[in-house]
Amino acid sequence: MQSSEPNASASHRSPPSGAALAADGRYRLSLGFSGCPGWRGELVLLAFFALAAVVLTWPMIVTLGQATGTRGDYLNNLWNAWWVKHALVEGHSPFWTDWLYYPDGISLQRHTLSPLNALSLAALTSFLDSHQAFSLLVLAHFALSGWCGSLLARYVSGSTAGGVLGGLLYSFCPFHYFYLCQINVFSFEFMPLALLFFLRHAGEGGGRNLAGVVLSLAGMAATIEYYVV
Repeated sequence: MQSSEPNASASHRSPPSGAALAADGRYRLSLGFSGCPGWRGELVLLAFFALAAVVLTWPMIVTLGQATGTRGDYLNNLWNAWWVKHALVEGHSPFWTDWLYYPDGISLQRHTLSPLNALSLAALTSFLDSHQAFSLLVLAHFALSGWCGSLLARYVSGSTAGGVLGGLLYSFCPFHYFYLCQINVFSFEFMPLALLFFLRHAGEGGGRNLAGVVLSLAGMAATIEYYVV
């Protein structure tokens, strides 16, 4: 008669740090990490990615007043921020303007307005100049992309270390740096979130996971519709 001990040990295996083992044998994301669980641990990880953003974009943090670059849509995105702020203050839609193609004007519905980024820049320019605001938003996108990438990587791998490595590779890849000045294309953080919630909904179901998918896709649509398509 064969012993059942190997099966018993397999069914009671301990999950790696950063994961919880469900009854069906799948890893489920556990917030935080060993020694610092929950959202407190997530804030520590987010701070780590923020520090990585400062180090891996040096000397951006000490030259915030300078233009981030001149390629791509840098000036276009500065105009977007100015226009959205101007339109909202004046009380009309930011999706149409007669400041272009005057006097007839033109719809901005298919323009790369990137409303979420434009609103963020508009808020920052209330107390910073446009170049400083853009540089800070770039650093924020680096940090958030790394953190969101780590959430997905931890869910897939069940490992905190693997998640951190995955977040670093995802956010600080050459493709991300190449689009530094195109803040719409640069907005990487919503893609891993959408995939994370999709995988969780496929495996676990639940309205919260479905809402996570919808909100992540909405975030993508509000920054760059290319990624939604």
